Amino acid sequence: RSLDEYSILTQGDCWCNNMMFLYENDKSTKDPIDMALIDWQLLRPASPAFDISYFFLTIASEAALNKCKDYLKLYHNELSEQIRLLGSEPEVLYPFPAFMKHWKDHCRFGFAMATIIIKVMLSEKDEVVNLEEIDLEDAEQLENLYPKFEKEEEFLRRMKVLAKYMIANGYL
Repeated sequence: RSLDEYSILTQGDCWCNNMMFLYENDKSTKDPIDMALIDWQLLRPASPAFDISYFFLTIASEAALNKCKDYLKLYHNELSEQIRLLGSEPEVLYPFPAFMKHWKDHCRFGFAMATIIIKVMLSEKDEVVNLEEIDLEDAEQLENLYPKFEKEEEFLRRMKVLAKYMIANGYL
């Protein structure tokens, strides 16, 4: 992780299991009206690109990846609005070109986390490996980190889509 003048405090473990969503009481919409990040134990100074790449690359469909630059612009616009509300100038504090450089430099982190998190999200409860039961010094037991699981084909499909996106954009 590299720190620079644009570093902020980041959540550090930014995936859907660490988010809580609030919906209307009457359930008239499936869209949340508010969201909160929880589980801040990995709080650290870093680029916002770490958190957004972690979140986005673990949930993005192929269609969303094709529109990634639009989503990054939307994210930066929202961040800029919050910076303005706090009384600062986003063009000075965190300009869009700096954010895009951070994305290019740090999105590999999100890709690496996606290789783990997507598998967790697709696994059934009984398919999740208990790391406490594996001796990481034992080569045979290390094979147990990657057992076959029911939705393995979907996992591989999603990883191929992500890898294709990362390679096509020069991130890998």
